[in-house]
Amino acid sequence: MQALIAKYDRKPMTGTYALLAACGLHMAAPPETRGAIILAGMDLYGTDTRYAYQSSKNQMALLGHDLNHRRLDSRLHDVDLDMAIMALVQAHTDGALLRTSSNSRLDHIMELAPKRPGAPPECVPTHPPKDWAAWAGGYPIALLRMLRWGRALIRPS
Repeated sequence: MQALIAKYDRKPMTGTYALLAACGLHMAAPPETRGAIILAGMDLYGTDTRYAYQSSKNQMALLGHDLNHRRLDSRLHDVDLDMAIMALVQAHTDGALLRTSSNSRLDHIMELAPKRPGAPPECVPTHPPKDWAAWAGGYPIALLRMLRWGRALIRPS
């Protein structure tokens, strides 16, 4: 992994780190209990929106109004690095990775997951999430928003 990161001189994306954690759990399990690791919703910035959800007003105010439409930050990440990591993981897990959609960059690395039998699971949240917490540690969110706004004013274009 470190050799790939050094070769591309970039860091893996958050989803790839999550996949590595899942693979660690997969490999730690007894072989007779290991199932597939199914990747759902990983498009590697192949779509126009960054997230599968609409960012809230407060989230965009704190992290930037272009948050949903930012593309990959190529100074930090490289899709080819993440693809190489996934291919390596696929080889070391004997093909444990499966995908849920077709026509993506993942097609040549992993097989399509079989359709799940029966009805889909019912997901009804009992408590809807709040838009945003009022505090982040010892700092009020309003202060962080104001600091972000001030930084945008003095940052060169």
